[in-house]
Amino acid sequence: MRRVALDDVQPNMVLARTVMSVEGRMFVAKGTVLQPPYVEKLREAGFQVVYVLEDADEQVVTEEVISEGLRLEALFVIHNALRRVEAISKGARMTLNQLEIEQCVAALIDELIRHRHRLVTSVDPTAYNDYLAAHSVNVCILALLTGIGMGYNTARLEALGIGALLHDVGMVTVPAEVWRKAGALTPEERKQVETHCLAGWQILQANARFKATSLAVVLQHQERYDGTGYPRGLKGADIHEFARVTAVADVYDALLEHKIYHPGYPPHEAMRLIRAGCGTHFDPAIAEELLKHVAPYPPGGRVRLSNGCEGWVVAAGEYGRISPTIRTATGEEIRLAECPGVEVTEVLSY
Repeated sequence: MRRVALDDVQPNMVLARTVMSVEGRMFVAKGTVLQPPYVEKLREAGFQVVYVLEDADEQVVTEEVISEGLRLEALFVIHNALRRVEAISKGARMTLNQLEIEQCVAALIDELIRHRHRLVTSVDPTAYNDYLAAHSVNVCILALLTGIGMGYNTARLEALGIGALLHDVGMVTVPAEVWRKAGALTPEERKQVETHCLAGWQILQANARFKATSLAVVLQHQERYDGTGYPRGLKGADIHEFARVTAVADVYDALLEHKIYHPGYPPHEAMRLIRAGCGTHFDPAIAEELLKHVAPYPPGGRVRLSNGCEGWVVAAGEYGRISPTIRTATGEEIRLAECPGVEVTEVLSY
């Protein structure tokens, strides 16, 4: 399975994942040959990337951390919450879907605890027609897995998960043409984007009864470990731990995003950039814990090894043992955990 931008879809490529809207509507089914009318239909609906089959996909072992059904449920819940926050910001009198949000996070926690040894194999948020909703779900999953790895109890996981799922709700108060701009922001546009943390916190505080620790995530997730973040320039332990967890998850998922001016980083490169930010942007211990849950070489990707072999990643490894298994064109299976000195030197596709 390989991620492909809609602009790069070639004739006769076959869809590897059913394309669904955040409202639960199926656009194109898995197994469909992607002819131009289908591609145009997806582009018009707001999708930017799809996942297509590779030659070795029948050999690939992919165990997701959550089911597609639960992912779609979470997408619908946060999509609904974002629309409500947007309406409230424009003067509408309504409340947030708090119970629905709490039940959704509880379901995510239950499934993630059961699958805590699996690795996140990365889903580009632009593979859905509501980027902000898809990004919010991805960040919530990454934050919860980090909390599980850090030994959080259920109450702390629930507070963290709610904060992570809602971390960017204030972004709906910023003009979409600003925060989705293709290219560098002007100083004035950057000021507009930087209002989203406080705006989200204020709306949630006034229109819901979430815990203060969840709201701290919404307010502080753009603070940086060295004090260079916003809105208050907090530093180190002055930033709530839940916000420090969510900050890493937020940036990691954003690095994967396919943009008009940049195709998005492959997971192993995104991991390298997160490590480069440890001690400045990120709490080093938290960042390293999050990265233990991420597959640098997701199943379906094609890689070149230091011994000269090329092949497909057929298994990613597991928590605490991130070591992929590669299958070559001749059918030979190379388990890197059992081959000292052999490593991935180049990612050919992912």
